[in-house]
Amino acid sequence: MSSLRGHLEHFGLQELLQTLSHGARTGTLQIERNDEKVSIVFETGHITLVRSGSSSQIRFRSILLRGGIVSETDLLQARKDQEETGMLLGRALIERGIIDDVQLSQALRLKVEEELFDLFLWENGTFEFFPELIQSTAEDEIHQVTRIQVDPMSVIIEGLRQADEWKVIRDRIKDLHWILVPVDGTPPPAESHSLYMLVDGHRSTDEVLALASTTRFDTCSVLYRFIEEGKLREATHGEMLKEARARVHDRPASSLCLYESLIDRAGTSMGHTLLEEAAECAAHHDPSAQADFIRQAVEILRNNGDGPGAWIRLQRLLVLAPGSLEDLLESWSLREYIPTRRVLTLLDELTRALRRAGEYRQLSSILRDAEPLRGTDPSYWLQLGEALQRCKDPEAETYLARAIQISDKKNPEVALRAERLLRDMKSDLSLGDEDVEVLRQRRANMDSHRKLRRGIVFGAAGLLFVLSLLQVSSEWRAKGLLSAARSIEASGFGISSMKSAAIAFERVAREHPWTFAGSDGARSSDRLRVAIQQQQQSEQLAQSADLQMQRTKRIEKLMQVRSSIREAQEFRKNGDVIAARKILDAIDPEALDVLPEIEFKSIKVPVVIESRPSGARVLNSMRKFIGITPAIVDLPLGDEMKFFVERPGCRTKTIQLSGSSPATVEVALVRGPLRTYTLPGPVQQAALAGDTLVLAGRDGQVRIVDVNQLSSIGEHVIGIEGHPTPILIEKNGIVLAVPYSGRPVLIREGGKVRPFGPAARAPWSAACSLDRGWVLADVDGRVIHLDSRGKTRWEYNCNAPVALLGSSAEGDLFVIDRARFQYRIGTDGKQVGSAVRLPGEALQILPDGRALLHDGRMWKPGSMSLGPVPSTTPRHQGPRCLYGTESGWAVFAGSTTQEHPSPSAAACAPLESSSGDGSTWVAGIDGILRLHDSNGVITSEVELGAIAIDLQLSEQGRILVTLSDGRLCDVEELQR
Repeated sequence: MSSLRGHLEHFGLQELLQTLSHGARTGTLQIERNDEKVSIVFETGHITLVRSGSSSQIRFRSILLRGGIVSETDLLQARKDQEETGMLLGRALIERGIIDDVQLSQALRLKVEEELFDLFLWENGTFEFFPELIQSTAEDEIHQVTRIQVDPMSVIIEGLRQADEWKVIRDRIKDLHWILVPVDGTPPPAESHSLYMLVDGHRSTDEVLALASTTRFDTCSVLYRFIEEGKLREATHGEMLKEARARVHDRPASSLCLYESLIDRAGTSMGHTLLEEAAECAAHHDPSAQADFIRQAVEILRNNGDGPGAWIRLQRLLVLAPGSLEDLLESWSLREYIPTRRVLTLLDELTRALRRAGEYRQLSSILRDAEPLRGTDPSYWLQLGEALQRCKDPEAETYLARAIQISDKKNPEVALRAERLLRDMKSDLSLGDEDVEVLRQRRANMDSHRKLRRGIVFGAAGLLFVLSLLQVSSEWRAKGLLSAARSIEASGFGISSMKSAAIAFERVAREHPWTFAGSDGARSSDRLRVAIQQQQQSEQLAQSADLQMQRTKRIEKLMQVRSSIREAQEFRKNGDVIAARKILDAIDPEALDVLPEIEFKSIKVPVVIESRPSGARVLNSMRKFIGITPAIVDLPLGDEMKFFVERPGCRTKTIQLSGSSPATVEVALVRGPLRTYTLPGPVQQAALAGDTLVLAGRDGQVRIVDVNQLSSIGEHVIGIEGHPTPILIEKNGIVLAVPYSGRPVLIREGGKVRPFGPAARAPWSAACSLDRGWVLADVDGRVIHLDSRGKTRWEYNCNAPVALLGSSAEGDLFVIDRARFQYRIGTDGKQVGSAVRLPGEALQILPDGRALLHDGRMWKPGSMSLGPVPSTTPRHQGPRCLYGTESGWAVFAGSTTQEHPSPSAAACAPLESSSGDGSTWVAGIDGILRLHDSNGVITSEVELGAIAIDLQLSEQGRILVTLSDGRLCDVEELQR
């Protein structure tokens, strides 16, 4: 039970706080004004909590921001925690470590004080104190973490001071929803500049207070000072209206506040247009406010005498708030501007509303006013009599009797109801028992007639429903068949599909003749039958025309083919095979089908048989001689014929030809060696000295073969069996043979052999020709230049065993050691420049200093080019360097390396042909020697029977081939 209650007009907030503080009371003080409610919690006379609705939390965030305790980012993060966990804002900030208990306590104290200061501005309201009652809510959770106590006396002193100043401020700032505008031409103030910048001519005072970093009181005090100094002014009516219209769609709530301020400021002078705009705005935010604005607009229009305009707005109001007695009464007062039919509906709605409200006296007054409208209706008099009877008005008897009087045979129910009311009133105007019985009998007759009519109507409706069901069912089935028939028509093509569709349509018409779908089916069937007949006639005409056209084209094609064949035969007879074959090839193969079989078989197509090498004999399948290549044979179009191509020194080749074969058929004949000589021992190196071939193997012997006779003319032991094969170097018809250890020998043409140079102090590792002498190198790094007589010209020592030697175009010597360093030695035996380290192991040195590496790269100091990986030792011939690869052979010339494919990988270094046209001999690991032209095309093949070890070109134009099986053979290079 409350022990203290009253009104603030009689017992102010100051006295309330003093009383509760001096009495050290504990409990909750509730203060209410209109829809606002504030609860103040006391504990032993101290204020610990103020609850004032949802706006308090917004003010708490504002207090935290303007005190610089937190940032906007901190608040956003704490807000996320609050939404996820349900904890209050203060606790979320403490959990994140953004603020501590002391800072939270100060912010809460400031929050409580500001909310209490606002209460001192309340001039009216009610209060009630509940002793020993501290109602707890979820919002109070934060106070269990942080306890605060506010002294009411300090609040009273500051609150009274602010209240006095508030009265002065509110005289200038009357409406916090009104917009303030900076005065043009005035300089911004030096103090409170940030607050001044918040006033932009679009924000209301309330919105500025929400953004300001100071309290509401301090903010309003500064704004008041700015207005007094002429720096700010209130927005005009037009400026407020413009801003309100701009906010309608984006911010309807704030727009509605501006409209309400405009309406409050306008007072009695406002027009209905402003109210209607406010109503439109309220439709987006507050429908109840929308209805209030429309009511005010109706009142203004009515006072201005615009009844039709007021009724138009009232109709909208009746939709927004249906059944509102106030709106229905207002509409009834404007009935002279309402159509009669709508007035009767309005009267019924108003009658029901007044009955629900129990306003029978007002109902009877309205019904009296409606007598001109419903005076001939007995139910009207019954309603009026009932209303007066409820009001104990004696006139009710008269109106009830009137209802009985004007009710005819069609309204016995009204008469009986009026009679019951009269009897309840014990009126002398009530009917006698006989009259009442007559009325009851009349009502019974009407009820029976009504039931009979209802039964007839229901029976007819049932029968109609059954017939409709049957019709609908039949129509449904017919539509299904019709849809299927249309699908057949749509999906098909041609006369057969049209016939199937016509049969389907005829079925619909036959099985459901009394349906709409059946009628559609009959019409569609007739349409398709006509279309079928027309299309059949068109197809017959088109077929006849097409047959005639085909016959004409066939005759024309036959004449053209015969003419072409006769022309080709004339060319063939005159010996012009190319022209004849060109004409025959131009004939379309399909055109030949028009020829009779005898004529077709009589066609002979000339084919030229060529061979490589040429000069081969061509024989038919019966081994009958036909001619020497290039030979011409005449072949039938359909059948294949066998031919043999043979040439001395080549294997015979069989070919199958027919009239559809190419005009020219080239046959590549594989040759064999001219002569073969079996060597007495294995060979791994070969060099040519004129007509003398020098061969060396690992048995320490050097064998000398006469090229012309292809027979051995001498053997010489220069090394030790099992040692590496001696190095053979050829120059100007002389071969230098350098053993692994021992003394080199010179071999001249004819097989003359003599020792040359010094004996080895260390195993020889490399040799080459230089100037008019020779160069030897050993594994100790010693390089010796010998003249043609074997005398030492100079010596040079490297830091590692020598791997390669090569002469330059200028007469210098290139040396590469096994440490991959390259040296250049001048003609005087001195090093030229610095040694250069190679990026890989070298296989060959070219005269310009380039080095071919094992991985195919061509190296030169300062540059590197890529190339195919060598699979054989390279051969240097003139400006070109040739070597074999896994897929064929490659040639390096100038600055580029070009690889040519071959049917088989090269077995040894390729050999350049003596023809000088860029042709190259390549011995494959498949035992076949092939001649490639400059473009890499194979022009000749020789079957060796074993893998080649070395190729040499003799002065007689023959290729000397050393084979892995210990044989030596020669191959004719020029094909005759």
